[in-house]
Amino acid sequence: KGWLDCVATSWRRGGFRNLWRGVQFGVAREFFFNAARIGSFDFLKVGLGDPMLAGFCSGALGGFIANPLEVLKVRAQALGGLTGHQHANIGGVSFSEALRNAVRAEGAWRVATNGLGASTLRGMLGPGTQLPAYYELKRRCAEAGLDIASP
Repeated sequence: KGWLDCVATSWRRGGFRNLWRGVQFGVAREFFFNAARIGSFDFLKVGLGDPMLAGFCSGALGGFIANPLEVLKVRAQALGGLTGHQHANIGGVSFSEALRNAVRAEGAWRVATNGLGASTLRGMLGPGTQLPAYYELKRRCAEAGLDIASP
């Protein structure tokens, strides 16, 4: 029926809170993903000697590290209004409780590796081009004498 019907149905079933189900996992995933990719880029750039390759590798690392949170995020968002989805063990609970419930139900290995290939590849695509482009633009601005340190 469309996204407006989805929003209206979610609102009727659980109000404002239901619209934001799983967002805490998305925020945590972004934190760990970006910390890994941005934090490792300069190290990899020096070690590998190629900004593009360093971008791909740092993105892969970010996707790998953030994958368990991605799994929890997708499951929590799929629940919507607690529809009886197969991952109902997540519910509207905290990180630690959701992780504990998922590990208890499926095992740590499965929770950590489910969707790992897709998460790693997806992680490579953005940083593989974004970080090298930013690096090159910053380098050229510095060469041109532009003050890149000012806000």
